[in-house]
Amino acid sequence: MVENFTDFYDTLFEFSANIAYRIVKEKNISKDIAQEVFMYFLKEEDKLDYSDEECLRAKVHNKTRKVCLDYLKRSCNRHEMCIIDDEDNGEEIIDEKGNPEAVVLELEDKADRNRALEMLRRENPVSYEILLRTQVYGEPPDVVAKEYGISRNAVNNRNFRAKAWMKEKLKKIRRQP
Repeated sequence: MVENFTDFYDTLFEFSANIAYRIVKEKNISKDIAQEVFMYFLKEEDKLDYSDEECLRAKVHNKTRKVCLDYLKRSCNRHEMCIIDDEDNGEEIIDEKGNPEAVVLELEDKADRNRALEMLRRENPVSYEILLRTQVYGEPPDVVAKEYGISRNAVNNRNFRAKAWMKEKLKKIRRQP
């Protein structure tokens, strides 16, 4: 039974670290993420209801996923910047067929897709999270549906609509000068 923040931390820290590990696949980083999650809850300690352990577990699960997604987004951006800011400015980058233009087009296409995904994240964060969890991280729709209190069919519909929405945004992005 959780009675105070220390019990809360002791009971759910490993739970948070395990969730983070399943997402980032790095033990040390997953512990850092769990630590960040509990730092957040320490700041919000006065809002925690220790009498409902299931609710606390759900809050830790959701916050851990969000921190992991932020971590992955930051690390992905750093990686892309390294590619773009390469010392030779991409002059030596060529694809298998020896066509450097194909590489540049692929980088631009990837940037457009990331921009559309970022727009989805800002405009409809629930659909964004459901799409990532089911399509990127491979979580079963039944598990995601249970957590959000919706049906499996609703999860599939949200994914379908999110993909269609992103395709439309991608068309608009590509038409811009």
